[in-house]
Amino acid sequence: MHYSPDLKKDWGRVLQKATNATIMHERDFLAYHSPGKFQDCSVILYNNTKPVAVFAAHREGDMVYSHQGLSYAGLIQVPCSFDHKLEQFKALMKYFESLGLSHLQIKETPAFYNSIQDEAMDYIMHLTNAKTTQMELSLTINLPLEVKNKGRKANIKQASRQNLKIIESNEVKSFWDALLLPNLQNRYQTEPTHSYEEMTFLMDKFPGKIRQFNVFKEGLMVAGATVYFSKNCIHTQYLASNSKGRELHALDALVNHLANTFTGKYSFLDFGHSNENQGLSINKGLFKWKESFGAKSYIHRHYKVPVETWRNLDRVYKAL
Repeated sequence: MHYSPDLKKDWGRVLQKATNATIMHERDFLAYHSPGKFQDCSVILYNNTKPVAVFAAHREGDMVYSHQGLSYAGLIQVPCSFDHKLEQFKALMKYFESLGLSHLQIKETPAFYNSIQDEAMDYIMHLTNAKTTQMELSLTINLPLEVKNKGRKANIKQASRQNLKIIESNEVKSFWDALLLPNLQNRYQTEPTHSYEEMTFLMDKFPGKIRQFNVFKEGLMVAGATVYFSKNCIHTQYLASNSKGRELHALDALVNHLANTFTGKYSFLDFGHSNENQGLSINKGLFKWKESFGAKSYIHRHYKVPVETWRNLDRVYKAL
């Protein structure tokens, strides 16, 4: 069924039970985008009258995307059997075909966000002739943190002697203005995905799920992180420091603090990817910095699926 605002509670019921749902999949998270920026084509699937899956999406021409306003999306499901996964994806593609759409572009949610390890959807992608159009490597720490890199261990130890203060803040503007904007502009000639106004909106909508941590030296902010909290994973959406912070290894101290503080409550600390050029290049310095904490590489796939291949899913089981 095509999503409409009157189905918001049903959408939320799916997210509460789904093992692969994150803050990204909340309807209120999508609401920060300017009205009219995306032509919504989201779907909610039911088993009789019970909501069992959601798919955040928008359409452009004869393509449907899941979702270009999100870092990842895909089919978010209440735990179910392989049969049900198969039927849900088939119903989704049949619906999009009925709208005259030709292909479905999916940015899958990385596997470590799923508290139940399951690769059924990868097999379904194979059955539907899905083409992998892009890959990134997400670098993620399996908590608890175990740093083995000698240089990183030394930096964390050195930072611990600098009398740094790590303080949680309920606002992000000071971090945006003092660190994030100048850091991204000077080092990478880019801007953050979100303005501070947008992030403030999201923090207000999701208290406790988006949190700001800043590092101070003698009252001066030298580093900070904007962190998303999902069911089993925390994600450093933004990390930044200034030259003084780099000298003091303030980000090393902050990552160490986050990992140690939330071990036992969460299974992973996700740094995100360090890719450029649509996944074909890696920012080596950034990648090596993340890897030195013991972060492991997880593939983040983008798929392009012909919607007509839902018919393949009718032929999965060999006739007896």
